[in-house]
Parts: sequence; C-alpha cells; structure tokens
Amino acid sequence: MNRESIRMDRIARRLILPASVLAMVCMLAATWMIFFYAVPERTMGIVQLIMYLHVPAAFVTYLAYTVLFLSSCALLWGGRIGWDRMAQSAGEIGMGFASIMIITGPLWAKPVWGHFWTWDPRLTSAFVLWLIYGVYLLLRLVVDRPDKRAKFCAVLAILGMADLPIVHYSVKWWNATHPSPVIMQEKVGGGLGDPSMKYTLLVAFIAQVLLFVVLLLLRHNQLRLTAEINSLEHQKERERLLAGSQTIQV
Repeated sequence: MNRESIRMDRIARRLILPASVLAMVCMLAATWMIFFYAVPERTMGIVQLIMYLHVPAAFVTYLAYTVLFLSSCALLWGGRIGWDRMAQSAGEIGMGFASIMIITGPLWAKPVWGHFWTWDPRLTSAFVLWLIYGVYLLLRLVVDRPDKRAKFCAVLAILGMADLPIVHYSVKWWNATHPSPVIMQEKVGGGLGDPSMKYTLLVAFIAQVLLFVVLLLLRHNQLRLTAEINSLEHQKERERLLAGSQTIQV
C-alpha cells in the first residue's frame, strides 16, 4: 500500500464516526418530520408518505451506481486494486437501495394506480438496473481469480451505465405511466405544494445520502482489512513452507 492509499484510508476512518452520528441525527429527524410534520398529499393521503423513502432511495441508487462506474473506470485506467474494493462496496450497497426502490414503488403504486406493477418504461428500466446490480454481484462470486474478477466486473459496470440515463429520462422520452419527478411537477402546478413536504423530502435525502456514505466507508474499510489479513496469512503460509523445505534439506 502506497502513501497516498494510506493517507486516504486514514481520512476515511476519521470520517466514519462523525458521518455516522450526523446520519443518525438526520434519519431520526426525517422520521419525525414524515409522521408529525409533513402534510399528506390531498388526493393520495397517507400512502404518499412512502415518497420520503422511495424517492431518496432512487437517488442513492443512481449515486451508488455512479460511484461504481467511476471506480470501475479508475480501476481499468490505473490498475489499483483499491478502486475494485470501492466498486464492490458501491455495488453491494447500491443493490440494497435499489431493492428498497423496487419494493416501495409498487407499494406506493397499488393505492394510486390500482395495481402493483406495470411494464412502464421507467419501471422496466429501473428493474433492469436492479438486475445489473444483481449480475454484477453474482459475477463477483463465480470468478475465482481476483485480477480477472476485478476487470470483468469493471467492464460490466461500465456497460451497465447506459441504463442509468434511460431510467432517469424515460418519463420524458416515452408516454409513461410513472409521473415526472415531483420537484419538476411544480412548474406545471403539481409537485410538493406545501413547504413541509419540501423540507421533509430534503432531510430524507440528506439522511439517505449520509447513510450511503457511512456504509460505503465501512464496507471499503472492511474489505481492505480482509485483504490485509489474507495477505498476512499467505505470507505466514509461505514462510512455514519455506522453513519446512529447509528442514528437509538439512
């Protein structure tokens, strides 16, 4: 590990505790605001509260895949294994948030649309993104050699990035059932009409982004420590075998 990597790891470890505390505070604040402060939407009623979980989770799903994509590009460009650990961390955490997005979407849609799922362009492309996350993690399990695994996964992550703009702009490109982003709807008289909705959604966004950052730092640090332990074990095993061969020669 070079000096730059050591410095980055030290900074990351120092950020974990304050980021965790801040994330917890924001999550508690968001929970209180959702149930006791935000005004429910006039037509959807209480089911609209799912928005404060669904919309930030979708954003973090985008964010996690962006980190996965950039880390994969950096890995293929520079070859540092640390970027592979960052990509793996983002992929695992992104899969979690993508699952939250996929689950909460139908729960919100059922009372509003009358059915849990429709093969709407936004829903279909989001489901494809969830599948890409799943295939990426599966590929990490089936490829044994670390160097090949890192490169194969990086290529898949880069190719899968093409689905991200499709998910985001599908409601503009096609006649979709899924509504446009709630913030953008304010331009046409919809969206978050009450200020309490805006503030609650903002705090929910901050809480989930901070949670993502904390989980990313923790998982990356765990993978780094695991790699160092494996390296030490292999070194001890080589030393043991070398000592045994010298004993036989004597």
